Amino acid sequence: MRLYIFLIAGSLCLASGLAEAADCVPGYDFRVVVGGTTTTTMTPRVGKACSLRLGQIEMQVNGVRLLQAPAHGKVGWSGETVTYVGTKPGPDRFSFRWVGLDRYGKADYMGVEVVVNVLP
Repeated sequence: MRLYIFLIAGSLCLASGLAEAADCVPGYDFRVVVGGTTTTTMTPRVGKACSLRLGQIEMQVNGVRLLQAPAHGKVGWSGETVTYVGTKPGPDRFSFRWVGLDRYGKADYMGVEVVVNVLP
């Protein structure tokens, strides 16, 4: 049985309105699957930080493992927050896993693939 969990996506810059009006529009409220991978989107401006933050889960997260680095940006993390900064306009993508222990103490992960559209 797979456990579905909601993510709360946030931004270091407060994102509101359309992507053209904001420095960052992350994919809001998407589901991650313990032991699986999900996909979300992100629309930041060049040079502006855009973050995804893990919400309430039934898993102890011990770290982040970058699986695919972005071609035209940089990814970093602190705790349960993963942040992307685009270095040039256009499409990009990256993937990572939150890794840790499930509610039974077994090593597990939650994978996320992020499709990015960097605005000028």
